[in-house]
Amino acid sequence: MKTDVIGDGDDLLFLMGWGNRVDGTNERWFATRLADEGYRVTLAEIPTNPTDFDREYLSPAASIRDDLDDPTVVGHSTGGLIAAHLRPERAVYVSPWWAFYGEKLRGWLLEW
Repeated sequence: MKTDVIGDGDDLLFLMGWGNRVDGTNERWFATRLADEGYRVTLAEIPTNPTDFDREYLSPAASIRDDLDDPTVVGHSTGGLIAAHLRPERAVYVSPWWAFYGEKLRGWLLEW
């Protein structure tokens, strides 16, 4: 996954939605606002044509998360789906995309 970091402060992993780019404007404005509020935001750009969810989405996202210091995880759209699979202690889902996995996540989400 391509990443970019903006800001200083508490770590926050922002798993971007499908088709969004770390150097684009669709979600960067939100990440900039979070950085302005005192977060060190790591933007993660997800692949657009994955063939294996675990190998291309979940494993790289978990690796990025594990390199951060107890991050809050924000997931937009497909990034929200990935975030849910990471089961972070603190998460924010912005228009999460549950389409294929909603039933599998239902128990997890209700527990939180």
